[in-house]
Amino acid sequence: MSYYQNTGVSNRKQQQYGGTYGQQGTYGGANSHAQQGAAFYNNPSAASAPVPAAAPTTWQPTPAPHSGNQINLGGSTNTDSGNSMNSMNAAPNSGGGGAQPGPTVQQSQQPEQPQLWNPANINSMMKNDMVMNMAYDGGKAFLANGAARMIPGLELLMVTLRYYFAVDNSYVLHKMQRVLFPFLKKDWKRLEAEGHGNVKYALPRFDENAPDLYIPFMSLVTYVLLCALLFGSKGQFTPEALPEITTRCFVTQILEVLAIRLGHYVMQVPCSLLDMFCFTGYKYMGLCVNMLVGLFFGYWPYYGTMTWTASATAFFMLRTMANNVPRITATNGPKREVMVMVFAASQALTMWWLSQTKLLSE
Repeated sequence: MSYYQNTGVSNRKQQQYGGTYGQQGTYGGANSHAQQGAAFYNNPSAASAPVPAAAPTTWQPTPAPHSGNQINLGGSTNTDSGNSMNSMNAAPNSGGGGAQPGPTVQQSQQPEQPQLWNPANINSMMKNDMVMNMAYDGGKAFLANGAARMIPGLELLMVTLRYYFAVDNSYVLHKMQRVLFPFLKKDWKRLEAEGHGNVKYALPRFDENAPDLYIPFMSLVTYVLLCALLFGSKGQFTPEALPEITTRCFVTQILEVLAIRLGHYVMQVPCSLLDMFCFTGYKYMGLCVNMLVGLFFGYWPYYGTMTWTASATAFFMLRTMANNVPRITATNGPKREVMVMVFAASQALTMWWLSQTKLLSE
C-alpha cells in the first residue's frame, strides 16, 4: 500500500501529480518523466528503480507560409523569394528542457573570379617560340603599317640602324682587340658584299673592319657608370652627375662628327654620318679602361694607361680613315694626308677632354 493511499489521496490526485511532474520534461522525454512521477507518488521507495526510456520523438514545428524563400527546418521545405536557408535537423533531447537550435543561414557562394594574367608566367611565355614569333610579326606589322605611316622615314631609319647592330660575340671580341691593339693588325680594308649599283659592304658579324654602334653605345653607358662609381667612392655623387657626364660626351662627339663632316666636304668626298659616329665612338672603350685603372691604382697609373689607349685609338682612326677616304680629292682643297692626320689626332684630344681625373687619388 502506497503512501498516498494511507493518507487518503485518491488515484485521480496521484495521476494529476504524476502528470504534472512529467510535463516538466522536454518534448522528446515527456512520457519518461511522467512515468517516473507516477512511480514516486505511488511508491517512494521504488523511485530509484530504472524506468525504460520511451522512444524519442522529433520536434517538427509547423511551417509558416512564405512567399518563395526556400527554408529547410528539420527536413521540411518552404519557398520564398529566392534565398536559400538550411537548418540542422533537431536532435532528440531525452533529458532537460534545452534551448532549441535556431535555423542556420547558409550564404550563397561567391562566383569564382576569372584567372587574370600572371607576371610569373612571363618566363614560360618567352620560351614559347610561337608566342615570340607572333610578337615579332605584330611588331613588324606595326612598324610597316602603323608608325611608319605616321612618322615619315622611320622605316628607313630602322632598316639602316639594323646594319650597325648586326653583331655577335666573335665580332665584339675581335673588334675590341683591334681598337686596343691596332699596331698588331695588318688588314684594314672592308669586305664588299654583292650588290647592284652602289657599293655595299658586309655586315659587321662577317667583317671585323666594319663599323658598328653596339660597342660605342655600350662603352658610353659603361663609362658613365664608372664615373658615377668614382664620385660615389669619394662621397661626392649627386643625381645630376649622370646626365652631366652623358651630355658632355654627346655634345663632344656631335661636334667632332660635324668637324669631320666639314673636312670631307672641303675635300669633296662622300661621308656617312653614322659611320663617323661609329668610328668616333670607339674611344669610349679606351676611357673605360682608363677609369678602371684609375679606380684601382690611382692618378698616375691612370695617365700611364691613357697614353696607351689614346695612342691606340688615334692609330685605329688613322688606319680606318686612310682606307675609307677616297684617294682622289678636290685639287683646290686640303690634302688628304693632312686631314686624315687631323682626324686621328682629334681622338686623343677628345679622350683627354672627357677624362674625369679630378677625384682620383695620387
